[in-house]
Amino acid sequence: MTSSKPPMHNIQVQVNRGCQITSLARIAPNSVAIACDVPSDDSWTARQIKDRLIASIKI
Repeated sequence: MTSSKPPMHNIQVQVNRGCQITSLARIAPNSVAIACDVPSDDSWTARQIKDRLIASIKI
């Protein structure tokens, strides 16, 4: 949880080499960071969070 106003959840994903999930394994060798801040008021859908995480991939 961030200290910003409004508070946000800071979601970060790390994918390691050898990942068994095929869709994630494709980015594992090259991914540097996948992260996003999500409002804590449950206003975002799972799809919005997924889209934001995908957009934040830094290779």
